Amino acid sequence: VPLPTEAPTISTVTISNIQVLLQPILLNGNEFDDADSYQSQALRFLENTLSSPQTDESYVTYFSLASLFYASNAVPNKATEQAGLNDNLLGWLTSSQWVTDSNYCTWYGIACNSNNQVERLELANNRMYGIFAPEVQYLAPTLEVIDLFGNLQLVTEAGDAGNSWIAEMTFLRDLFFGRTAFEYPGIPTFIGALPLLEEIDFSFTQYTNGPIRADAFANNPLLQRVDLAGNAYTTTVPSTITTHPAIQFLYLDNIVFANGITQTLDFLVGMNSLVETWNDFTQFGGGLPTALGTLSSLQSLSLTFCGLTGTLPTELGNLPIAMDRLWLYQNMLTGTIPTELGNLSRMKYLYLEGNRLAGEMPAGVCNIRDPTGLLTELGSDCNIQNDPRIDCACCTCCGMFECGDFTRRK
Repeated sequence: VPLPTEAPTISTVTISNIQVLLQPILLNGNEFDDADSYQSQALRFLENTLSSPQTDESYVTYFSLASLFYASNAVPNKATEQAGLNDNLLGWLTSSQWVTDSNYCTWYGIACNSNNQVERLELANNRMYGIFAPEVQYLAPTLEVIDLFGNLQLVTEAGDAGNSWIAEMTFLRDLFFGRTAFEYPGIPTFIGALPLLEEIDFSFTQYTNGPIRADAFANNPLLQRVDLAGNAYTTTVPSTITTHPAIQFLYLDNIVFANGITQTLDFLVGMNSLVETWNDFTQFGGGLPTALGTLSSLQSLSLTFCGLTGTLPTELGNLPIAMDRLWLYQNMLTGTIPTELGNLSRMKYLYLEGNRLAGEMPAGVCNIRDPTGLLTELGSDCNIQNDPRIDCACCTCCGMFECGDFTRRK
C-alpha cells in the first residue's frame, strides 16, 4: 500500500485532518465507523497523545504501530477462547514506551534506520492476544524483520483475505510466525513474493494446516533458513525446496503428513547447500537414501523417532569432513554399523541407540573418540540386556535411558 504522495504536513493534530491523511491508504475505508475499533483507538492516540507536529510519514508510522498495539493488547479472539483465557487476559508482557509521546524508535521491540524509519519489529514471546494488525503493511518501504515468535494466541485473519498483505512487505528478510496462531491452509504462495527473504519460521502454528505450496519457495533466492515444523500438511515436500540453491537450515520435525501421504527422505538429495536439517518425530517411508552421502555441505542431521527401516548406508562415510552431528536413535534400523562412519573425523555427537543394529562398533569409529579424536558422545545399544546388542568399548552411553540427549538447540 503506497503512502500518500502529496499530502501536506499537518501542523495541528485533529481527528478530521488525520483522517484526511490516512484515507488514501485505509484498507477497507470504514475502519473509523466503529468508535471502539482498534483503528479508532489508534486515531485517538494520534490526536490526544502526540504533542508536536509530525511529518506525514511519521503520522502513518505512529498509526500503524498504535493499530498493532490496540489490536493485540489483551484482545479476545478464537485462540484465546479455545485456550480458556478470555476471562483472564493480560496485556503485553513488555510495552515500554508504546503509545506514548516518545519517538516510536524508542518503543520496545522497534529498531529504526538513520532516517527514523522502522526496520525491525521484534516482539517475540510478548504475550500478545488479539490479531496481528494488517496496518503493519504501511511500514513496507523499510521493514526488514517481523518477529512474533511465541505469541501463542496471536491470530492473523484467515486465508488470503487476512494474510495476503504480507506480499506487500517486499523488503522483508526475516519472517517469524513460529508458535503463533497464524491462520492459513498450509504454507501460503505469497511468501514467494518476498524476494529478499532469508529466514522464515512457520513452526507449530495453530492454524497452518494444508499444502506446502511450491510457489512459496520459487522466487526467494536468498532464503537460507526454513522452519515448517509442528504442523499437518496435505502434500509432500515440494521440489522447489529440494532444488532451492540457498537453503542451509531446514527443520521439518513433528510434522504429520495427512491423508495417507507417504514422505520419503529422497527430498534431501540434491540440497547441496544444506548445512543442518532436523526431522525428529516425523514419520518417513523407507530408510536412509544412499545418496545422502552426496550432501556436500551437511554438518548436522537429526532423524530420531522417524520410523526409519533398512540399514545404515556405507555411503554415509562420504559425507563432508565437517559433518559433526548425527542423531539416528529410536528407529528400526537393522544390520551393522558401517566402518565408513570412521571417515567422519570431526564427528562430535553420534547417537545410534534404540534401533535393531548388531555386531561391533567399528574400530574406525572408536579411533575418532576423544581424546584421540573429536567424538565426545557416542551412543549405541551396548547394554548387556539389549537384544540385538552392539559390542562397544568406546561408547559413552548405552541405550535410550542412559543416553538422554540434550545437546541440540535451534
